[in-house]
Amino acid sequence: MNHALEDPWALFDKRLRTAPERVAIRTASREFSFAQLARAVGALATRSAISLAPQNAVGVLLGMLPEYLVADLAILRSNLVKVPLNPMLSGTEMAYILEHSEAKALYTSSALPEAEKEKVAELARALPELEIIEVGFDSLLADADEAVTPVEASP
Repeated sequence: MNHALEDPWALFDKRLRTAPERVAIRTASREFSFAQLARAVGALATRSAISLAPQNAVGVLLGMLPEYLVADLAILRSNLVKVPLNPMLSGTEMAYILEHSEAKALYTSSALPEAEKEKVAELARALPELEIIEVGFDSLLADADEAVTPVEASP
């Protein structure tokens, strides 16, 4: 079997080890290296580990932001279960999905469009026990630890 399928983190880790300063994400206004991406992932995984345990479900509402990749890799690294949310859904529909998946947290960003921020506020009201975790490159990089060691994840 393909090693990348057995360990998806291996794809990212290989590039991190061989070319840490190479551009991993490029937006219209910014670029992030693999090393910066790894530090942001590590910071989000560390922040999430405070209240989440391996195999907890986490909703992801990040649209097309580059932070989506940070969340995706942090979920892999932390051995969490991703519950992707389509921004086209209503807040009520998202609440239903999060509730029935038993999601403990929601990864989101203040950089989302206003309509999606309103849905996040609706989710916070509908599911008061749901932890809302802000995913933002700048804040994560400010909190980042230089060392990144992945958690052994099971399929």
